[in-house]
This record gives sequence, structure tokens and C-alpha cells, in this order.
Amino acid sequence: MKLVNVYFDESGTHADSALLTIAGYWFEEVQADRFSKEWKKHLAQLGLSYAHMTDCALGFGQYKNLSMNERVHSERLLIQCIKRRSRFGFSITINPHEYFRIMTGVDGAPSAYTFCLMALVNHFGRVAMAQSFQGSIRYIFESGHQNQNEADRFLRGIEENGNEWVRTVRYGGHSFCDKRNTLPLQAADMLAWQTGHYFIRKKKGFHKPRKDLVSLIRKCDLYTEYKEDALFAMKDFFTDLAPIVASGDQAGSISKFVDIYQKHDLTWHEPPVLRI
Repeated sequence: MKLVNVYFDESGTHADSALLTIAGYWFEEVQADRFSKEWKKHLAQLGLSYAHMTDCALGFGQYKNLSMNERVHSERLLIQCIKRRSRFGFSITINPHEYFRIMTGVDGAPSAYTFCLMALVNHFGRVAMAQSFQGSIRYIFESGHQNQNEADRFLRGIEENGNEWVRTVRYGGHSFCDKRNTLPLQAADMLAWQTGHYFIRKKKGFHKPRKDLVSLIRKCDLYTEYKEDALFAMKDFFTDLAPIVASGDQAGSISKFVDIYQKHDLTWHEPPVLRI
């Protein structure tokens, strides 16, 4: 059976961040290996041990001795590797404070981080279904987030809730890894930072995207922002789902999950036809 890896990273996780973005790239297993080999060579040429978009943009950390032109060059090399080796990317941006305000008091509502992670897993599964992909997806996340244990419980619950959900999201396992060692996570880091930064700038009135974002995003890459109306729809979702989950009706939970997503649309847009 064909196996693909989806690598996720996040941006905007500090307490005072106005927006949280989680992003991921779909890599076929052989392409993930090729990406890692290529990018490792580029890192060595650049004198870097790993890529980190925040440090690259600000000239911090390993990038402090690189000129602006050298940092831009490092971005271009990573973008080239991403576009050559990944199949497509998807990102979700959310205001975590607004999410907390709306979800306060709702039984079963996860943290904003886990909510975005859940939505992305669902979206990648729906893309696989739409494209008649019959293989399995291994979900790989950057380790160290404060809500990692909560997210891990959700992911382990996919198998615990039966084969229907496993088939729906094409679940083939998951892990939390250090992006310094798992190089495709550095691609997800760039997508998360770039799209998160775009929405932050947009809130400030700057609607024109940066040139590096324009260069990174392809027609097959999707990004979305969960706004207030979608969050209230999700509040209804968790409110309606809570008694079903409490009853132990696993099949009902899965059915309700799908029904409410379809009812409210929740910013989902059918992706272009992809060769996967």
C-alpha cells in the first residue's frame, strides 16, 4: 500500500500572538527522502544546521552572520526544494484568543492548536478521498508544543474510534519530531511562517503578499483563516457532538463530525485535481 507523509509545523505559538498558523506539506515517501538529501546539502553550503524562518527573516540565531542577500538566497533554495518535491500544502490560521473566548464553557472543545491540527488532518483526508488515493497518510508534527499531549490523545483516538475514521483520514500513524532532524518539517515551518505573517500584515492593512510568499505558493496550495462565523459554527459542532461522544456512540460521533462540516462548509474549498 502506498504511504505518504504529511509534515506539520506551527507559527505564532507565543502567549501574546494575535494569530496561530499551522501548516503542512504532503510528501510521497520517496520525495521526502530526496527533499531531505537535497536540503541537507544546501544547509551545509549555507553554513546552517537547520532552517528556521523566523530567524531567517530577522537575522537571528544561525542567520546572524549572513547578509540579507544570503538569507534571501537560503529562502530561494528552500522554496525550490519544496516546489520540486512536495505534492501540495495546506495551512490554517486562527485567532487563538478569539477561539478561547467563543469556546469557553463548551465541553470537549480542544485548545486552538489541537483544533487546527484536527481540521488539517480532516482536510488532508478529504483531499485524499477526493483524489481516490487508496494509500495511508502518516502525520508528522513538530515536537515541543505545550498542547502536544492533548493533540496526541486526539490522534491516538483515531484508531480507538474504529476503522471508519481511520479510512476517512487515511490514518497511517503519527509522530512528533524535532525539525532539526526531520528536514521536511523545515518546509512546513516556512509555509506556517509565510502564511501566518501574511494574515498578520493583512490585519494591519497590508493586503499585498510578500514576494517570497508569492514565489512559494502554487495553485495546488491552499490556505485559509478561520474567522468568527466559522468559529461559532465550530462551537455548535462541539456542543452538538459532546453528548454523542459521552454516550460512547463512536459511529454517531464520526457521522456527526462529517455532517456538521458539510452543513457549515467551514471554509473548505475543493482542491484542484492533483496527481497523487
